[in-house]
Amino acid sequence: MTVLNQTIEIALSHYSKMVASQFQADVFSYFGGIRFEYLSEFRSRIERLVGRENKPDQLVFVLYTGGGLVEAVE
Repeated sequence: MTVLNQTIEIALSHYSKMVASQFQADVFSYFGGIRFEYLSEFRSRIERLVGRENKPDQLVFVLYTGGGLVEAVE
């Protein structure tokens, strides 16, 4: 993993925790393009988040992307 990717991952983790605390929510963050091939992985991770016991009532999405397919975002 490059230094830039590590730095982004550390920052996302740090600020995700801050956002989670502020909104009393789970945070789903993603950095990268949105492609149709990723749809099942996104869905799987979101379903795991919302399927947990003792979970917050809120879910916050933080996306940083250059774009992608509308179908994958829906």
